[in-house]
Amino acid sequence: MSPTRLLSRAVLLTLALAGAANAADTPAAADFNSCAKPEWPKEALRLEQHGKVTLDFLVGVDGTVRDARIARSSGYPLLDVAAQEGIRRCRFKPGMKDGQPVEAWMKLQYVWTLDNAPRYDEAAIKAMREAAAGGAPDAVLRLARLQLSPTQAAVYDPAAALAGLRKLAGAGNAAAQEMLGMALLLGRSVPPDRAEARKLLTSAATDGLPGAQYVLAGLLLNGATSADDLAAGERWMRLAAQGGHRAAQARLGARLVQRPEQAAEGIELLRQAATKSDRFAQAALGRCYETGTGIERDYAQALALYTPAAAGGNVDAKRGLARLYEQGLGVARDTAKARILYVEADSASGQQP
Repeated sequence: MSPTRLLSRAVLLTLALAGAANAADTPAAADFNSCAKPEWPKEALRLEQHGKVTLDFLVGVDGTVRDARIARSSGYPLLDVAAQEGIRRCRFKPGMKDGQPVEAWMKLQYVWTLDNAPRYDEAAIKAMREAAAGGAPDAVLRLARLQLSPTQAAVYDPAAALAGLRKLAGAGNAAAQEMLGMALLLGRSVPPDRAEARKLLTSAATDGLPGAQYVLAGLLLNGATSADDLAAGERWMRLAAQGGHRAAQARLGARLVQRPEQAAEGIELLRQAATKSDRFAQAALGRCYETGTGIERDYAQALALYTPAAAGGNVDAKRGLARLYEQGLGVARDTAKARILYVEADSASGQQP
């Protein structure tokens, strides 16, 4: 039987005006083609979670979504929160009353569905092998990725993958250098070789690959023995962040917010990563809003950031959310919920996503 993969779809089914803070003559409207599609949480996709989420959301007078609440849950917190994050990215033409914009509550349903579809049949694999044998770089990379994956039993062959990647990397292909470097660094399916991995990743990072820059930065910062190592690590992290690598944006942002003179830059980096649903960034930015670090204290914003990060399993976000519920900051006080979150955080410590 051919291997299969999961295809995910998020579908907007219905949109209807449900009510308004001030009764509107003309309801709010949105062009959903301009909205960023909600990102399917990796954890939910891995667990094959699916269902329908119904949201009530408040469109402000400036057209932004000021609040989004779960009217009917999908049964899966990750999907519920992802739907909330998705609608918050939309921009609306606000409702109007007597010629003036007014706040309006609206209702929306997301349907998360999973489909099984063939990934590779024998003909596709044969064509990929032939193209790789002919030296086509893209084919070599695609085949090597499959050959390194134990889940791809039909083509799993780590030794062949290493051979193909070494040849391509030796010819200066940065993507091959990055893939080979990562394989040797992690030691999954192949014997680890940190020294060679670092050389390969350095070469790929020098060629501008953000993923390699991020990993190299981590190696330097985590094993730093001098100020030069720290400076070099941060330089690579900055380059990766500038290249749009969300984890790099999150980690660099978290470092910079601790420095008063660079806190504004750190906040902006955290925002960029949090917008991409990076759980670490959401938790770190939530903490900034909770404590007023580098930004004006805002418990409502902290709550909005901690919630998706906690649903995604981030331990710091669970504890942050617990503090807000425990003290009634930005949310109705709920000590029972706070206790549950503290217990979840304690049990998940050491398994931080």
